[in-house]
Amino acid sequence: MPTKKNLLGQSAISLSMKVGNQILSFVLMVLLARIMGVNDFGTYLFVWSWVQLLVILSVCGMDMGALRYLGTYAAEKKYKSFDTYKIFGLRIIFTSALLISLCGLFVLEILPDFEPNLYYCFLIGFAVLPFMALIKFYQSILRVWGRVIAGQFSENIIRPGLQIILVILVVAIFQTIGALSAMITLLISTVIACVYTLIMERKEKHPEDTENQTDLMPKGEWLHYGLTMIFITGSAVVLKQTGVIMLGILDGLEESGLFGAASRISYLTTFALTSVNMIIAPRIAGLYTKNNHAALQTLLNEAAIIIAAFTFVVVFILGMGTEFLMGLFGEDFTGASTALRILLISQMIGALTGPVGYLMAMTGHHKQAAYIFFGAAILNIILNFILIPIYGVTGAAIASGLAMVFWNILSVIFVIKNLKLNPSIFTFFNKNKAL
Repeated sequence: MPTKKNLLGQSAISLSMKVGNQILSFVLMVLLARIMGVNDFGTYLFVWSWVQLLVILSVCGMDMGALRYLGTYAAEKKYKSFDTYKIFGLRIIFTSALLISLCGLFVLEILPDFEPNLYYCFLIGFAVLPFMALIKFYQSILRVWGRVIAGQFSENIIRPGLQIILVILVVAIFQTIGALSAMITLLISTVIACVYTLIMERKEKHPEDTENQTDLMPKGEWLHYGLTMIFITGSAVVLKQTGVIMLGILDGLEESGLFGAASRISYLTTFALTSVNMIIAPRIAGLYTKNNHAALQTLLNEAAIIIAAFTFVVVFILGMGTEFLMGLFGEDFTGASTALRILLISQMIGALTGPVGYLMAMTGHHKQAAYIFFGAAILNIILNFILIPIYGVTGAAIASGLAMVFWNILSVIFVIKNLKLNPSIFTFFNKNKAL
């Protein structure tokens, strides 16, 4: 098992990448908000939120399946199975992205009095789908080969960094930028990031195939696992994006922009959790397969304290300056300061539960995780329907926060009861850490 020093070292590198991504993403959002104004910014975020949700459907869980199956095939030197899964995954991704785009076009055509600017923004968004899905798929393959940083670089650094440059160029030439132009910069930067990821993946060559494979490939199992993972990853995205989408539908695109800005700031608290998850996900699966619960609990303990410590510091710093941070987007955004405080509190509570989602997914309990995620997503939608008409942006924050706390706590209870493991920071208050 890797030492605590190794985990800290690799997490630090991954953490630096995430910090870079959060800084670039924050700069991009502030830049767009101040130049475009609340309405156009809300339009951009509304479409971008839909794109992030539809990308999960487009990738069909093939990225998560790659972590589970390709890692096993590589360890067992079953490279025929390895390559077959890659081809299968690509076919699924291209097919699903095409079908989703066609369905989206059909919906746009049948909706009456659809705003032209929003219509064309969605068209660009549909074009982004396959490239975003491919990035996620190839990122997982690079993680299997141990190229975690190379896998993260395209989505975390290249795409937002290049989009910032393109936005600045558009503003320099045309003196302004609208939602449609911003979507075009997103498409161009995503295509370039996808090409980079593909080049990095092509550099990884496995040894000569020594597999004597006579059985049929378990394509049905691959697809079933991937579709199950849609509920997990999709529900997680729903928890993040429901507020933006539902505010845009129920309360207007300006309110959607306000909540989107608050959400973007709150995401600055998640890079520790995401970075550690990127490192330990394959290790969780390996230790659990070997039935080495003691080593797995130790790994979870180390991950929990890293996640909680970093998140607490970030939440404290951001919480001290909510109005100042919201004001960076423009004077009209300061009204969402209360929403930001609510989101920060819920993120801190989520961090205290540790890497519980990945623990369930990597130990064969993805179905149960899917049920919990799905329940939290439905709860989020219901609460938004109830609270947005009454409290607006603040209501959306309350709904998102409660739903997030719900799935984190319920997941930890399930893991403690069924896996006899405790991924949360509270394991340190129990003398018997390996429950």
